[in-house]
Amino acid sequence: MTEQRFNKIFNAFIFGGMLVSVLVATALKFNEPGAKTGLLVLAAGGAVMGVCNALFCANGSILSFIFGVVNVSITCVLMWDSGVMGNFALHLLYFLPMQFIGWWQWKKRAASPEKGTKVKARRLGWKNLLWISLAYVAGVAVLFWVLLRIDLAKGLEPDYLKIGMDAAIVGANIVGQVLLSLAFMDQWFFWIVVDICSVILWARVLGSQAGATYAIVSLIKYSFYLLNAFNGLRLWMRLSAPASPAEPDSER
Repeated sequence: MTEQRFNKIFNAFIFGGMLVSVLVATALKFNEPGAKTGLLVLAAGGAVMGVCNALFCANGSILSFIFGVVNVSITCVLMWDSGVMGNFALHLLYFLPMQFIGWWQWKKRAASPEKGTKVKARRLGWKNLLWISLAYVAGVAVLFWVLLRIDLAKGLEPDYLKIGMDAAIVGANIVGQVLLSLAFMDQWFFWIVVDICSVILWARVLGSQAGATYAIVSLIKYSFYLLNAFNGLRLWMRLSAPASPAEPDSER
């Protein structure tokens, strides 16, 4: 099987699996009393935009950021309606601007929506990756402490696994988005962390809460995202391969 054919089949599998999951979950929620049908449809659309964003990103297409803007904007609306103001602020003030920064940076690295050309990806190098990883671990430790203190202040019994996964996900999202916007291959290591931790979290929720429809959908979603992240790492290893002597890349 050729590389191009494999990617087409893989992308169709990821998109089709996510679409079916979203449709089933939305249909189930429509039957619940007091369901906000408008927001359900909006959330479903956001999920579809999210998987398109992930697939285009894995394939090095700048169109990823168009879907990213729509996905983040929809998430902002949902977070505002849910009263989750911390996540609302994170998406509005960080993730949304980073979509435009990413578009600008990828354009500088030869990605073109008109020509269909892929971004000229690059690598951090093991030293830079080591320093960023150490900073990430330190940031996660600080965030873990903050979240733990919040639970203790509320008089809650600390769930150390949940707090740890939560801190790891937030930190990896922030680092991964920066590296994505700057077209570094190493972003995929952090997206893999996000997806693995998310799968663990949602599997735990599913095991402890009967009939948790959102947990089922989220577990399926992040499982598909994890597969896409491994494929993205594979593709970006090639996109970021050192240029041949005949085609030097002075920016790499």
